[in-house]
Amino acid sequence: MLNNAAVSDVSVKLFNNTLIINTGARIDNNSVYGTALSDHISALYKFPGKIRVHASVENSFSAPNFGDIYWPETIDVFGPFIYIIKGNRDLKPEEALSYEAGITKHDKILKESFVWFYRDVTNLISWKEDINGNTTTVSPVNIERATVMGIEIKVDFEPVSFWGISAQYNLLYTQDQNY
Repeated sequence: MLNNAAVSDVSVKLFNNTLIINTGARIDNNSVYGTALSDHISALYKFPGKIRVHASVENSFSAPNFGDIYWPETIDVFGPFIYIIKGNRDLKPEEALSYEAGITKHDKILKESFVWFYRDVTNLISWKEDINGNTTTVSPVNIERATVMGIEIKVDFEPVSFWGISAQYNLLYTQDQNY
């Protein structure tokens, strides 16, 4: 499998660098999956008091990796149990539409951020166990449609330049539509 890609990215800074708009695209020409376009647009606004608000939208394409497709079949026997791992040459590429919005406040020693995100994926690649009696087979499959939504809250505390501590909380809601 051969993949060639071209990438372009453009940023525009407006209003004395308080508004930054970025857009870009990537064109993949994959020998197995054909030509696909991934593109994005984002904006960042810097408010007084070191507060920043950002938002983005991204359309993406991701071909299965080499291991997903060509993982050699391995069979392990543990007493009466058989465990098989193998790749899947019938995988389709993932395609996703993602949204993100967040706010960050940063002063000398403390940085706080809150981010919301949503991702709608077609043909999500996921390794799945299939159990049949005493035989378990693990291989990648396409999940026809999946959604991921969540928030991320993060605090970084750096009282001196050589030492800091971080705390982060992620709340995810995921839903697989079907296999």
